[in-house]
Amino acid sequence: MKTPCIDHEFLSRAMRGNAPCLGEEKAPYMYRGHLLWIVQLLHSIGIGSDGGEMEPAITSMQVNPDKIRPYWPDRWGYLSEIICGNRLPEAPIPQISWRQYLPARKHLENMVDICCRYGPYSGFRAFIEYLAFGMGISEQPSSLPPECQEKLYRGLQLQQLMIGPWDYLGDMLSERTGKENPNAFFPTPLHVCELMAAISMHDENADSKGEDTRLRSFNDPCMGTGRMGLVASNHTLDISGQDIDYFVLLIAGINGCLYAPWMVVPVTTFLQKSITEPPPETKLSPEETKLIEPIKTEPKTEPKPEEIMSKASQPERRQVKPQLKLFQR
Repeated sequence: MKTPCIDHEFLSRAMRGNAPCLGEEKAPYMYRGHLLWIVQLLHSIGIGSDGGEMEPAITSMQVNPDKIRPYWPDRWGYLSEIICGNRLPEAPIPQISWRQYLPARKHLENMVDICCRYGPYSGFRAFIEYLAFGMGISEQPSSLPPECQEKLYRGLQLQQLMIGPWDYLGDMLSERTGKENPNAFFPTPLHVCELMAAISMHDENADSKGEDTRLRSFNDPCMGTGRMGLVASNHTLDISGQDIDYFVLLIAGINGCLYAPWMVVPVTTFLQKSITEPPPETKLSPEETKLIEPIKTEPKTEPKPEEIMSKASQPERRQVKPQLKLFQR
């Protein structure tokens, strides 16, 4: 899985307020990372609700900040502060409360149904490949027909997934069988993951040790769709994981882009300089300097030419070391 990135041409146009639109020769969904830009925009302006119904205010085509109530923590902004400053912010890690939002699950099922109408194979896998390229974690563009990708781009509402942060794609994969789930993936319940992460990352003596728990490493050797990493993102910035199934790692990357950016961007590489920087040298007082005895060194004398010639004329004598005979007759 690649580190997420946004196509340079797409990003430069979006930063100038002229993001690619439908109807152009190169459609927006043909750019790598076009969905990641929308996710970062959602993080920056805040999106969420107080638990009730919310009118969709953001789609892939338009953003209406007037209909948004600030709720979502700007985790991509927190990450950018680390990257730009090469240091940890003073503020703690922005916290996420994990909970399901049923309309979000229904919305994803509708998107999968669209892929099933056009895809020659599993609609769910085709949808994941579309999301992976849109989030910038895959270099391989979607193989879906352009008309299908246009429908996904028009209809996908990423803010639905942020109203109730959850591993929806992991639940959907576990309910599938056969070729759609060849390794019979079944995830650990998210609330159990929360308990395990809280137990493993908790340390009452961290403050007395002067340790910043945000730099504690967290590794999941059977990562799956990244549930353990998602809940651990509330405790640490150093998250990694492995899995034998590349497809579930794509889902983990999508979840990371949505909810936990430091799950897909190695934060420690940007902090390596400040972490490994040696402490400043302590200056000694004049009294302490007097206590240090200077090291006496004898001046080296060069050999005379007569001595060099006499040594060269003498044959070299080799010292024969006695050998130990193990077997004697």
